[in-house]
Parts: sequence; structure tokens; C-alpha cells
Amino acid sequence: MKRYTGKEYSVLYAVFGSLIIFALFPFLAYEIDAYLFFNDYASYVNPLCIILAMGAGTLGSIFISTLINGQIIARDAIHGPIAGAIAVGASSMYITTPVWALVAGCGGGIVQALIQNTI
Repeated sequence: MKRYTGKEYSVLYAVFGSLIIFALFPFLAYEIDAYLFFNDYASYVNPLCIILAMGAGTLGSIFISTLINGQIIARDAIHGPIAGAIAVGASSMYITTPVWALVAGCGGGIVQALIQNTI
């Protein structure tokens, strides 16, 4: 019987938390945005923009992590979607097209990976 150390559980908790953020964050940010600044166009596009930004943040952080370290670091792949979602969720009043959501999410993932790997 294999005994698990705390490290395996830590990675499992991080991945599980990232999946929960992928599932819940777009709609929570949508509810806040719809309550404060409701219009028909933003009500459909904002969750889509946040989901696209999370994917772009993941890709951006994996790309920079591979450039700096020569391999993919799991920490960057887990923190990338959070950075992308926060970049777009915080400015969801101004980012109303999916193209700018992709740019902002990728930028958030790149900045997160640069900070994690250089400090």
C-alpha cells in the first residue's frame, strides 16, 4: 500500500480549485456585472469573455513557463486561468468583445508566469 505525502494532496487540491474557478467564476462575475450595469448585450457576452480569457491566460502562462524553464510548470498552468479571469473580470465593464478578452487574458497569464518564475 502506497503512502501519500502532503505534496500529492496539495497538487490535487490546486487542480480541484482551478476546476471550480473555471466552472463558477464566469457566472459569479456575470451576476455582479448584470446587477450593476445591466444591458442585453453584456449579459450574454461577459461570461463568454471571461471563459475565453481563462483559456488564453492558461496558454500564455504555459508558453512563458516553457520559454523560461524549458518545461511546463504545473504551478503556472494552474495560476494562469485565475490571472486571466481576474484581468477580464475586473475590467468587464470596458471589455465587451471576445477579441479584447483574449488579449487581456493572455496578458494576465504572461504577467503571472513572468512574476512567478523570476522572483
